[in-house]
Amino acid sequence: GATLSVAGGTLLGYTGTQVAPTNGLAVFGNVGIGTTSPAFNLQVVGTTNITGSSTFGGALQLADGTNAAPSLTFTNDTDTGLYRIDSNRLSLVTGGASALTINSNGNVGIGTTNAVNKLDVIGSTYISGNLGVGSSSPVSKLEVIGTSNITGAATFGSTGSFASTLT
Repeated sequence: GATLSVAGGTLLGYTGTQVAPTNGLAVFGNVGIGTTSPAFNLQVVGTTNITGSSTFGGALQLADGTNAAPSLTFTNDTDTGLYRIDSNRLSLVTGGASALTINSNGNVGIGTTNAVNKLDVIGSTYISGNLGVGSSSPVSKLEVIGTSNITGAATFGSTGSFASTLT
């Protein structure tokens, strides 16, 4: 393989009277690393390693990825990250499995990739605080404002009171 070493300032591909940078390389045209026909200002084919921070002035475009290999992942945990399931659906993945999915309707799925409600949870759920249905500030473990429908048996574990008729 060929090697290019630059000391000081150098121009490549420029014609005329351009001034070279003080310390670095200025290239007119596309630059390819791992390719002889780059289609972009910089095109790298193969793996890269960037140490330090990077700033992008435009969009960062990633491959879609999969559950097993998310497109945005971590060096020491490559089956955890973010991937695009399909058009307008994103999934946060842990351990190679979709943990949380968001679709274009704003629906969130936990334990499912096909949320049809604002929140779909598949599996057991534990809520440590109060839960309000129709209430934004519940004062008890479960507060339901409005008509409720229970299909099946309802068990009450201790004595209680009812504000209206229970039928």
